[in-house]
Amino acid sequence: VNPTSFLTAICQVTAQKNQWELDKLVTFTDVTKRMSIDDMDSTSRDGAYIIGLSMQGARWDVNGVQIEKSKPKEMFSQMPIM
Repeated sequence: VNPTSFLTAICQVTAQKNQWELDKLVTFTDVTKRMSIDDMDSTSRDGAYIIGLSMQGARWDVNGVQIEKSKPKEMFSQMPIM
């Protein structure tokens, strides 16, 4: 699946649901501190949660909310739910 197509579909559904103009929507990404779908309280109010992504050659610091150097001998690092 093409990531651009996925984001466009999310925007289209949100625009139709709220009767907004599609060309005025902005895509916003929020990286949560939750690592498992079981940690989520509810569904996304507007948009969708994305799980299963990983980062290569770096890692996401959940507490510092930033990208950091990967740990030694760790090629891939799991991303939190976005």
